[in-house]
Amino acid sequence: GLSASCYPEIGISSLPNIYPYWTTIIGEGIQAKRRSSACLVGHLSPPMTTAGLYDEFEELEALLDEHSHFEQEHPESVSEIGEVIREKALACHLIDEEQGPTMELDAVITEVHEKLTDLKHMQMRNGLHILGQGPEGTDLEEFITAIIRTPQGDIASALETLAAEMGYDWTHLEQHSGELSDEGTRNSVIIDRIWNELRTFVSNVMYNPDYEIVPSLQPLAEAILCEYIPKLDETKNELISISKALQGTYVEPGPGGAPSSGQVDVLPTGRNFYGLDERALPTKIAYQLGIDLADQVIADYILNEQRYPETVGIILWASSNSRSHGQCLGEFLYLLGVRPKWQSNGRISGLEVIPLEELQRPRIDVMGRISGLIRDMMPTAISWLDKAVELVADLDEPLEDNYVKKHIHDDVDWLVEQGEDPLLAT
Repeated sequence: GLSASCYPEIGISSLPNIYPYWTTIIGEGIQAKRRSSACLVGHLSPPMTTAGLYDEFEELEALLDEHSHFEQEHPESVSEIGEVIREKALACHLIDEEQGPTMELDAVITEVHEKLTDLKHMQMRNGLHILGQGPEGTDLEEFITAIIRTPQGDIASALETLAAEMGYDWTHLEQHSGELSDEGTRNSVIIDRIWNELRTFVSNVMYNPDYEIVPSLQPLAEAILCEYIPKLDETKNELISISKALQGTYVEPGPGGAPSSGQVDVLPTGRNFYGLDERALPTKIAYQLGIDLADQVIADYILNEQRYPETVGIILWASSNSRSHGQCLGEFLYLLGVRPKWQSNGRISGLEVIPLEELQRPRIDVMGRISGLIRDMMPTAISWLDKAVELVADLDEPLEDNYVKKHIHDDVDWLVEQGEDPLLAT
């Protein structure tokens, strides 16, 4: 808290502070409440879209399409076009400049497919948000697409559901996007097909009353029509709330966060947003998304190094974990091979070790670099990470399956070599 002699308190004094603030930046919003008694009016994110490809990346994708054609129709010409792809990938910095020239051609093709797929479907902002105006037309379609690409409460990700409808496992496709499927098609091509199906689904749900919806997508369609679109239409509340605040009347509170990170409950905007109960972080959904993040990190490392990473460093920010309900905290725990135990009220009551036979990989040693704000805002959540490391370090497991234990063992050996007493070294 601030004393009367603190500069923020001297500066604000008794002046009302009505502060329109991006609803996803919870950590800094809470700072504004604490340091300057702010009445926050949360506003919506800017319009969103997927990045797509352009210029040399678009040319490279065309070359990959041509390579796929030659693979099936003219295999004798594959190596020639493959070398052109290698040169283009090196020029675009998509493959390592040192290893790229000597990589196996198949490995080059696989890696470039994966990098372009990641770039193409990356979410990005597309313009600026106008206070009090919700997305319309194409922007609304893209916003809805951004919301349903991740799980929302009990509703699964639209991408996972559509993939399953088409006979694929979405997680496997994402993790192996550059590889050939059983049907001889690159997984990246199947991913593009699923994305196209997703956009078609959103457009039909919004504008085509005669569109026939398969049962597995019915909950999503109902949520889009009955919840997501009506709540986005209430974005006008942003200006209404500012007007209320200027008149000295009550501004309704509500949660902060990012609708596109599994938190559609932050809609409608225009509310005086508050932080989360940090005793519930990571939430169940955030932990599941953290698993996906951890799997991607491990898969990328294996692709480049042909082995598991022994140590992973994660920078933990208050704002990003507030916005995502602790996805990075979930990633941290899952890399260690630990899952939270949740109470019925959503708070975490303990941790449990995921058995190695279920984990199907070694436990990764994780080093967290925390900010001062996350230390202050989420002390309980940070303490769970510390407990998780201690829990893994005490397991009776082979060193090759438990890198936390392996590194402690290596550190103790080094200290003893330097003359430290073995008892003190441990």
